[in-house]
Amino acid sequence: MDVQKYTDKYFTYTREVLESAGFDPWVLIQVFIRKGPGRVYGLAEATKAIIENSGLEYVNGVIYALKDGTKYKSGEPVMYIEGPLRIIAELETIYLGIISQATTLGNGGKEVRLPDVTNRMEQIVSLVGDRPVYYFGARHWSWMQDRAISAAAFDGGAAGCSTDAGAEARNQKGLGTTNHALFVACRPYITNQFSNWTVWGAHLFNKYMDKDIPRTILVDTWNTEIATTRAVMKYLRSNMAGNTWYDRRPGVRIDTCGENVGQYCHAKGVTVELARKARLALDEYDYRDCPITLSSGFANPEKVQRFVEAEQALGVKLFDSLGVGQLFESRSATADIVMVSGTHRSKTGREYIENKRCKRIL
Repeated sequence: MDVQKYTDKYFTYTREVLESAGFDPWVLIQVFIRKGPGRVYGLAEATKAIIENSGLEYVNGVIYALKDGTKYKSGEPVMYIEGPLRIIAELETIYLGIISQATTLGNGGKEVRLPDVTNRMEQIVSLVGDRPVYYFGARHWSWMQDRAISAAAFDGGAAGCSTDAGAEARNQKGLGTTNHALFVACRPYITNQFSNWTVWGAHLFNKYMDKDIPRTILVDTWNTEIATTRAVMKYLRSNMAGNTWYDRRPGVRIDTCGENVGQYCHAKGVTVELARKARLALDEYDYRDCPITLSSGFANPEKVQRFVEAEQALGVKLFDSLGVGQLFESRSATADIVMVSGTHRSKTGREYIENKRCKRIL
């Protein structure tokens, strides 16, 4: 399997930053499925894919998992993966997609209907006008169907997608932003020059990534979206003088998970209130040219409609682009780093949960 071709691009970015910086964090990754209860499937196949494509067994890596067909509850861990992040980061799209598809079908779900994907994307694109909508849903279904699903998303008006395999449908390359894993994994290596973990990660990303990759920084890792938005843009502007600021297109992405209430807000997830506060914070500090990308829940046209209507009512542009994932029914599996080098470290809202029902299989 050509892992890099089928992985979400931001996992490749994470590996490249780690290797360039000389960091080799040992992590524990926790996998769960939000939609439940039900029976979990695909874990044996996912484990096989990890072992065959990582060399995890040669570095004393460990995998714990439930058996296929075991009952699970919403949010309950169904798998743990432990080892060096540099050799397993790019596999996340692969194993999550395997588990997501198998669990969906094993609980009465249906195969993805490509016309439905196109139709859903068309609805979203028609709502947002000339703003780009990117397909970020590769990990919600098997990698073997990523090309076809991405092509259907492009047919519906998607401007790009997160995997090279999917992007081939339009002779493009996959694209992405920073991701939570980068910030969590690099946190122990922070130097005295930095006091903000996300700014530290943004520094590494800006330093080591190719200059043609936009500096779009995820700001919700520790649920301090507004303060982090200000801090990241302040750092990047002071360290990207002249034309570099415009060439590398610095921006922020807000992907607040459904477990968290956005900073200074009243409701969970990415809300109109959160996006508005981020936009006003950027404008207040004269970062009006800083674009905002929103993700998490925007494959739902009704949510997009609420944001567009709020823009009209408030007279404020709330986003410049959208990342959408679940354009089809899926019991989507999610993975989070929950420990780094034996210490509990995770993004806020996704802390370690012990599940003794998971048994060691590697």
